[in-house]
Amino acid sequence: MVAQYKKYVFYLVIVLFLINIFNIGYRRQSALMQQRSLTRSENILADKIHQIHRDEESEHGEQGFNFSRMNLDQPGAHQDHQGLNNLENIDEYDGYDLMKVPPIQFNKNFKNPCWFEGDRLRCLPYVFVIGVKKCGTSDLFFRLSRHPDFARPGFKEAQWFARGRFSKTQTSNMDFETYVTKFNKAAEIIQATSHISADGTLMNSVKITGEGSPSNLHLNSHWQRLPGNENLTEPRYVILDYIRHFIPDAKLIITFRDPIDRLYSDYYHEYGTLMKKNDPGPAQFHEIVSRGVQLYRECFRARTIRSCVYDHTLYDQTKIQMQLGIYYIYWEELLRLFPRQQILVFHNEDMRDKERTVRTMYDFLGLPKLDAGEMADVVNAKESYQRRESFKAKGPMWNETYAILHDFYHPFNEKMVALTGDSKFLKPGS
Repeated sequence: MVAQYKKYVFYLVIVLFLINIFNIGYRRQSALMQQRSLTRSENILADKIHQIHRDEESEHGEQGFNFSRMNLDQPGAHQDHQGLNNLENIDEYDGYDLMKVPPIQFNKNFKNPCWFEGDRLRCLPYVFVIGVKKCGTSDLFFRLSRHPDFARPGFKEAQWFARGRFSKTQTSNMDFETYVTKFNKAAEIIQATSHISADGTLMNSVKITGEGSPSNLHLNSHWQRLPGNENLTEPRYVILDYIRHFIPDAKLIITFRDPIDRLYSDYYHEYGTLMKKNDPGPAQFHEIVSRGVQLYRECFRARTIRSCVYDHTLYDQTKIQMQLGIYYIYWEELLRLFPRQQILVFHNEDMRDKERTVRTMYDFLGLPKLDAGEMADVVNAKESYQRRESFKAKGPMWNETYAILHDFYHPFNEKMVALTGDSKFLKPGS
């Protein structure tokens, strides 16, 4: 009798085990179906991203969200991971003082920095394409967004750290929740394409999201208004400090270009694309460069180079970002805050080999390798931005202008070579 009873118990355990296996398989299959459906939807949006990847079209970032202050009445975060809602009282923090906002404890079941608020997944970027402006960031982000495991947020540039939080018409934008909200779409994709592990927890070790605001590197126009920077001649905190504060493991991708070529391209952006009634050309560029070099040299004689780079009044007098080509200042900021292995560097001229560039970027981010056909689709996709043909017809800058800029930038290029060991920052013969 006892033997027969043990036999029944044994069979019952086997049946329960098989039922459990079936349920896990069913959940995984459902998640896979959701992922395939989302991937199809994402592909439909691919061409639309062309329109929002252009620097001049993303001047103020994504619009249309209904932003609100953090809801502090919600219960503790799901799975014992704390999110923004665990702040005891947001009113005790100055709206701009991001360094006082406690760091977020991310859920380790996700590759991307995410956490739960109730049953809702919230996410921040895993990767930032941070510039340099006019060095190929739009095309780079476009090809990043075409990887099937990149959860597209719906924009290239969030533009919150440099611009959005200082909005005069939307004071609620100062809350960090505003920035988090911009990645709601990506968070939904990551959550919907997750799978359930054997212990019943939700996991996603593949999907990531990110943004590509070059302003996160260079546009610190309001640094003097930020707590901790008061009464200083150069900033203690820049945007990169805030990114490091919230996402210390963030991956950063930066592209460099010969600073003279970069400036000429940026000139047509500032004085051509943005100034609708202006007729840009080499003569005007020469006049602006001559005045700008004089302003910066006067500043360098009186103050540190770093303080001059972050002096926005110099830009206001020329409306051209000459300081952006002083790369070593931004490079030192990066290494002050992030380990070198978290930073991927491209040179604009090397990016002409698109397949090698894309493979290097995907490998750096730990994204699954694509087969030959998938890679061909990414590489052969139409570039998201090219300078207008009307601007190209203006011709190159004057030789005299080039000589002035070469003399201005050369010492800073030498500094970059000394810091990085990369001789590509010096043109042959320079």
